[in-house]
Amino acid sequence: MSVFNGNDAPVLGDLSLSVGEQATKNTAVGVALVAQDDDSGCLSTACSNDKWGAVSYTITQLQDKDGITIANNLFGIVPGAANTAQITIKDIGTSEIRDMNKVSGCVEPNPGVSKTCENREYTLKVTATDGFGRPTSAASNGYGLLSNATNVAKTSNTATITVTLTEQNDAPVMVCPSTLTIDENTKPGSNVVSGVITASDQEGDAIAYSITSGNDLDAFSVVGSAGGTKGTILVN
Repeated sequence: MSVFNGNDAPVLGDLSLSVGEQATKNTAVGVALVAQDDDSGCLSTACSNDKWGAVSYTITQLQDKDGITIANNLFGIVPGAANTAQITIKDIGTSEIRDMNKVSGCVEPNPGVSKTCENREYTLKVTATDGFGRPTSAASNGYGLLSNATNVAKTSNTATITVTLTEQNDAPVMVCPSTLTIDENTKPGSNVVSGVITASDQEGDAIAYSITSGNDLDAFSVVGSAGGTKGTILVN
């Protein structure tokens, strides 16, 4: 009498991953997913394209921070070697992921500072499905399994993957005129135009100014005020 094992589902554990809020398309989200399929005869990390145990991955559900199921316009999944896969940011054009995650109809009480309308956490359901399962004949194949018979049905396992958007430092937003005119007899220490530069920082950090080009003779400098939100160009 021969005893044949049934087809075991791949094992994929729950994970908590993170990605920066400035992430753009094709950015990898956290570490790669690794499922173990015992029917392949080895751990997935030690196998490569195993005939019977190859695992495929699918994102089957996406929920926002409030547990509401939403259309998955954000995350994709790319197969890798040895039964692995990588969650990535979908093609969202030139946008950052934080630009795509606003809660529909939400109004920020303090635009530019408050983040109450942002989904900062997502819950994905990822299903790992095995390749063929073990065949049911007694003939041996090169994988230490069995061949030349009808394969048993595929099996799958679903894991919960939590993705959190992490804070990243944003560059200040600065507004200044492209051209300014001063009298050739302007004395050193004089203002070209007071408060001509305005700037803001989303994180509320103090802003410092420097002239990075076009000031070869060191003729001008910029002095910030009001925490750097205003800048004045001076003649040195």
